[in-house]
Amino acid sequence: MMFLDNNKRYNFIGIGGIGMSSLARILNARKFDIAGSDKNANTPLVLDMIKEGITVYNDHSETNVRENDVIIISDAIKENNPELSRAKELDIPIYKRADLLSYFVNNSKGIAVSGTHGKTTTSGMISLIALLANLDPTCVLGGELKTIGSNFKNGNSDLVIAEACEAYNSFLDLEPYIGIVNNIEVDHLDFHKTPENLYNSFAKFMSRSIISVVNGDDENAKRLIPYANRPFTFGFKEDSDFVIKIADNGTFNITNRKTQEHYDDLRTQQPGLYNIYNAAAAATASILLKIDVDYIRRGLKEFPGMARRFETIGKYRGADVIDDYAHHPTEISSLISGAKERCGGRIIAVFQPHLFSRTKDFLDGFAESLKEIDILYLAPIYYARELPIEGVSHFLIAEKIGKPKSEVICLESLEDGIQKISELDIKEKDLIVTIGAGDVNRIGYALTRE
Repeated sequence: MMFLDNNKRYNFIGIGGIGMSSLARILNARKFDIAGSDKNANTPLVLDMIKEGITVYNDHSETNVRENDVIIISDAIKENNPELSRAKELDIPIYKRADLLSYFVNNSKGIAVSGTHGKTTTSGMISLIALLANLDPTCVLGGELKTIGSNFKNGNSDLVIAEACEAYNSFLDLEPYIGIVNNIEVDHLDFHKTPENLYNSFAKFMSRSIISVVNGDDENAKRLIPYANRPFTFGFKEDSDFVIKIADNGTFNITNRKTQEHYDDLRTQQPGLYNIYNAAAAATASILLKIDVDYIRRGLKEFPGMARRFETIGKYRGADVIDDYAHHPTEISSLISGAKERCGGRIIAVFQPHLFSRTKDFLDGFAESLKEIDILYLAPIYYARELPIEGVSHFLIAEKIGKPKSEVICLESLEDGIQKISELDIKEKDLIVTIGAGDVNRIGYALTRE
């Protein structure tokens, strides 16, 4: 069991990651001595941490490790990392990020948001509702909540709101008061190997939650409800515990089927049906927390979105430039659907696949979800923690889509994408979208700076 010691320095290997940084910043705000390392120490996120007083090393070296350190590692850190090796030589404590997150969630009234899609947006919505209700929560987010300009908030109450990621089964260390399951789709098979293993992990997550809030319209999630202790479902289906209905004026309402309590005039700025589900999950959890409906209504209405989730980052020759973190076929389909609602011209998009294994596993899905884009640029795969897989590249997606080369263009680099978009005759009603979990947003920022 992990505990915190004011006499120790907490050293985060891979501190620049969105998940690692939020925890490091919370500990720093609580006056612990914090350090960390990252190969890319020039990102805005890392620079913010340095301004906050956190020591950040821009490489991985055994000299970064001290005898009084407690080491925190992300799942992406390899066994041959020199800092990890040095920590083992010194026989000092080594914990995973999941251990630290579970310390916060399990020793509080934890709200843990899981699901293949929508974790960041839903946890951001709940955070804003709780902030408006003056509940002073601690928030551990997978993106920047624009309202607070950060991916964390250090609160003084016992309420902790966090994402619960299934990627490496890290969410199985959590024992939340409310565990949310937005949806379940096959993903992360590089770790889970089979869909059934993935479903079993979600079942265990439900069994560890005191209360489970589950999307009753999602068949994969719904079939796991028998594993939950106190399940509450939300959805459009009439057998849901919290039934969603969309009104003629674009708002939606939720009815508690058991009590017949009615929560009306709910709305969100974010387009797409998937964001109605995210909002319904946030509202259901907030209702179970007994938060007044006025705060729920305000929180959803005022929620500005999370960074890299259908985020407008500027304009280029009069056209809006949008950035989105979508890296799964379903997320991309939802994104394009929302883009069509907003776009009066062409959708011009750059997609950067994330991981060789995901590109291989979802080749058909990527081709299907991307084919509705008017002009599509495919960037080289962002390999992150993986080694290349022979024969797997962004060219495979282009071949699978099978559209004319004038509509699907394979890039040599992100810089190549900037150049090619600059050669287009951009119209004001067009929409330029960068898509992917890597660094494809560099293109959007470069364009908007012109």
